[in-house]
Amino acid sequence: MGPGPLLERTPLGGRRVFDSGFGGVLLVTNVNVVNIARWEKNMHKYKDQQHKTGEARVEIKGRTEEPILKLKDKWPHLYDCIDWPRISESSFRMVEELASKAADFASVSSGGRGELYRQAQQDPSVRSIGIRRLFEFVSPNQDLASLSPSYKILDVLGGDGVLSRALKNLVPHSSMPSILTSDLSEGMVAAAQAYGLFAIRQTAQNLFLKDRSMDGVIIAYGTHHIPPNNRIQVCQEAFRVLSPAGHIVLHDFETGSPMSCWFSEVVDRYSITGHQFPHFTAEEIREYLSSAGFADIDIQYMYDPFVVYADSADEAKRKLAAYLLNMYGLTKLVNERGYEESLTLVYDLTCEYFKYDEKSPLFDEHFRHTQVYIGREEEHWYIEAPRVAIVGSGIKPH
Repeated sequence: MGPGPLLERTPLGGRRVFDSGFGGVLLVTNVNVVNIARWEKNMHKYKDQQHKTGEARVEIKGRTEEPILKLKDKWPHLYDCIDWPRISESSFRMVEELASKAADFASVSSGGRGELYRQAQQDPSVRSIGIRRLFEFVSPNQDLASLSPSYKILDVLGGDGVLSRALKNLVPHSSMPSILTSDLSEGMVAAAQAYGLFAIRQTAQNLFLKDRSMDGVIIAYGTHHIPPNNRIQVCQEAFRVLSPAGHIVLHDFETGSPMSCWFSEVVDRYSITGHQFPHFTAEEIREYLSSAGFADIDIQYMYDPFVVYADSADEAKRKLAAYLLNMYGLTKLVNERGYEESLTLVYDLTCEYFKYDEKSPLFDEHFRHTQVYIGREEEHWYIEAPRVAIVGSGIKPH
């Protein structure tokens, strides 16, 4: 919007030549000089606003395009998947708006727990059992050996790239697929790029990728953070970017499960950000995938434990507690009890919540333990905290 009306006519008479400010000259009669001064002031304000808007557009362009352009030389085949017309000022503002409402993984100084989470994820092997299964779901024939660098996988909620980093330790270099890590958090994407990964900032419901550009899509470890009214759109976007015969896996923890209770009763109480996010039912996952167009939909339970190694049993307990304290940002507990007492309480809570009925029909050969287990492998001790996730998989029809 411009600076408003130029003048108001008055009975004063007279003629005056006045520069319009847009490169033209106006010949004005019956001019109120005071109103001209007001108009000049408004024009300066308008020009200043336009200048700031221009600067904002340059900043948006820099914050969206430049980080992606830097990835072009190293990963040209992933770079070619970017759909540039989808990256606009409005789409970037959507990213910023959604990020402002999702403070969980923002910096600690901004009220989030981003640094704490990333500290926990420095060792990606802690979750490697579940991560292996996720990549099996999106591999041809569910076989990691069938993967190759030409096979492209999108990790939608990729955070700092923990899935990609874990897979590097699970498959030989010749079988390592090309993984595009994405996340809503600017800090997470920067951390993933610092690990040397191809990572971009985008929303799960508005992907900046071309149609039919991916062979596999993983939506995991944070799916419950997606608002329920956006979940079908997220699945539709995954369908859009998948090539025909492409695979999807959607992972979360079932409503009412031990992990769902852990989030609502422990994480929500002690995390600095709280944790009021609805989880999934098997019926919901099936409905989302079906409505998006996927075929061969399968819903199953997946063993997804935390495994921590140490030089002693006591050190293993302590490392697991510290890992969970950081991963879930349980800083309120530390403020209440102090660090050492918090570690003890976190371990006790883990033993209380990470527990399953060994007679449950959901268990199969992949499920190793039904409660926190401490064991020894050669010279090292390890502790395993069982978690059971619910996953839905499907294929995009030809």
